[in-house]
Amino acid sequence: MSLTKAIGLLEQVESKEMPVAFRRHKLKVGHRSELQGFPTGSYPVRTAKAYLGVLHNLQGNIEFKGLDPERVKIIHAAGYAGRTVKDYYPRAFGRSSPNFHQLVHIEVVGKEV
Repeated sequence: MSLTKAIGLLEQVESKEMPVAFRRHKLKVGHRSELQGFPTGSYPVRTAKAYLGVLHNLQGNIEFKGLDPERVKIIHAAGYAGRTVKDYYPRAFGRSSPNFHQLVHIEVVGKEV
């Protein structure tokens, strides 16, 4: 997908105009009539905002290198597990319950075509 098209799509998701189709984890998810070919979907606003930040960073890097942002295609995008932030809730009788938060690293590679 081209960079400008991806940014436009994620801005629509962030403003809840266009849902994202769920292709794999689709049980117990609401149906969306706006989707064509996929019955289930949602509006992942926080995820769209995080990916928009990464894509705007990629666009800035492209402009800094002197490439044309209109001709850039995203050739690779991946998210993988990062560091685990460990936190504990105190409970009764001297016990505690874990409350771990998994951070995520996002990488996006663009190429001028």
